[in-house]
Amino acid sequence: MSNKKKIIYIEDEEDVRNAVKFILENENYTFYGAANGPEGIAKIANYDIDLLLLDIMMPGMDGFEVCKAIKEGDNIDLPVIFISAKAEPEDIAKGFSLGADDYIIKPFDPEDFIDRIKKVLNKYSTHWSMKAVIQRVKKASVVVAGKEVSAIAEGILVLLGIAVDDTEEDSIYLANKIFNLRIFEDENGKLNYSLENILGEILVVPQFTLLGDCSKGRRPNFNMAAAPQLGFKLFQHFCQIIQDHKILIKKGVFRENMLVNLANNGPVTFILDSKHA
Repeated sequence: MSNKKKIIYIEDEEDVRNAVKFILENENYTFYGAANGPEGIAKIANYDIDLLLLDIMMPGMDGFEVCKAIKEGDNIDLPVIFISAKAEPEDIAKGFSLGADDYIIKPFDPEDFIDRIKKVLNKYSTHWSMKAVIQRVKKASVVVAGKEVSAIAEGILVLLGIAVDDTEEDSIYLANKIFNLRIFEDENGKLNYSLENILGEILVVPQFTLLGDCSKGRRPNFNMAAAPQLGFKLFQHFCQIIQDHKILIKKGVFRENMLVNLANNGPVTFILDSKHA
């Protein structure tokens, strides 16, 4: 699965589009071009675009109108950079008022151009790594097709999401972190006991939607979730690490529609990831 950023440039002059395409592809970006607003809006709807570069002076629908349409539609959070020869302060102010992240005046220096693109993309970027939602429970169970397939008494329910770049190091780190986490009360009511201390049980449920990216538009994007083969491998590895601690472990069913029942005790819930837990 490619993680190359996808950039679309809406510009009516073909030679300008081609020049920008050359610059961006040399920087390992995926380039999409459009000669007018309606064509660009259609491509944005069909591709998972990470950044919109937008000319202003175009026949028919100008860049300001395109930006307004984008921000009022399903791609309200799509980053936008205007690229225009219009250098008057009122034009620049209008661009930013419509939701642009930057305004680059033609002609531009290619190196500065790339730096500003990276700055905008970095502002919207999120690091994706293995994620776990852990809940302290009195009991929890998983039902598939009307049949209970797993159940635990007091312990921890783990919803586990695996990212595209995760490795066994991520599953080792999170599994050990969760095993040792002190989230159960001692005799003084303090969170001082781990799963091992209370002889608790653990139910691990795979949940790829934890890797859903909701930063753009209204429909989650799951490009950063691991492919099924990797996801299953690391899910099993995570569970094996837990099992090696001699803890009673039960599992959800990978790639099945599950009904998860739980009695959250507290409630006590934590969100961990393998890079920042």
